[in-house]
Amino acid sequence: MQVRDICRVLRWIVYLGLVAGCVGGPLAAPTATRRAEPLEVRRDLSGQTLRLRVGERLRLELEEYYLWTVTISDAALLGLAEGGEQAEGQIYQGVFQALEVGEVDLNATGDTPCLRNNPHCGAPQATFRLTVIVEP
Repeated sequence: MQVRDICRVLRWIVYLGLVAGCVGGPLAAPTATRRAEPLEVRRDLSGQTLRLRVGERLRLELEEYYLWTVTISDAALLGLAEGGEQAEGQIYQGVFQALEVGEVDLNATGDTPCLRNNPHCGAPQATFRLTVIVEP
């Protein structure tokens, strides 16, 4: 087989791939759908990056042993939609909604109840960090 024949075959392969992609064949990109229910996020996802589309939500659930304080680096991108309160001995639950395209950090620190007493105990704080990339 000559180089010219190889180039012709390669052109046909590329052409067929483009045609298949245009008509929804195997090379077509999957259609992204928005999640109807909030994505469940727990402490074991700390340090991870999560992708949400504008309008999608995540439900943050952090264990009841700690009293959690949650901060968002940019509330214009990710906002608290419901919850966000915690009574002592209860699980922290907050539903956050992706509002605008961008990257935002969701951070939480958890105190044991004895850390809020006077004098404080020596228990370490718990931490949680999640990077959320909001896409269109």
